Amino acid sequence: MTRILKIKNLQQEIVTCTISTLKEENLNQVINLQEEVVNTLENKEYFFKTENSEFRGILNNKENICLGCFNESNELIAYGMFIKPTLLDNYGLDINLEKDLLPLVGHIESTIVHPNYRGNSLQKHLIAAIEELIDRNKFSILCATVHPDNKASLKTFLKLGYEVKIEKEKYGGLRRYVLMKSIAYN
Repeated sequence: MTRILKIKNLQQEIVTCTISTLKEENLNQVINLQEEVVNTLENKEYFFKTENSEFRGILNNKENICLGCFNESNELIAYGMFIKPTLLDNYGLDINLEKDLLPLVGHIESTIVHPNYRGNSLQKHLIAAIEELIDRNKFSILCATVHPDNKASLKTFLKLGYEVKIEKEKYGGLRRYVLMKSIAYN
């Protein structure tokens, strides 16, 4: 999967970017981007960091979809990840889905954009690209979490058709909306 985008950086220069599949060889880029972005957040509660070992597992699991956006210098400037959750970590439990629907739930687990490239709808492009690649016969319900005050991220998910189902504490006491979208074939 490869997609080309023309975007602007912080200096308003046009940059050609490529969205493509992330692999284990991109692990250090993923970790470094997460650190850089988290360090620049005004509100650290907006993003719950993924552990390095967890990233490795996500990147190596064939059922997951991990996409990165690379600039012309092959620097990772954004990423988005879809995962098959465990039954214990399934956001469907948070929104009281029926037990027989839980295996159909997939998570948009992590999306992150470098501060120099915000304002280009990269999160939206990544999530939309992920949704195109999902096997809808296996995963017909998508869930995600967003901090209620993270207006930019919330707006992106709402534009993509996700609905806020509940606000609750997740990840050791952080406020989150749990969002859901049905992508079942009609």
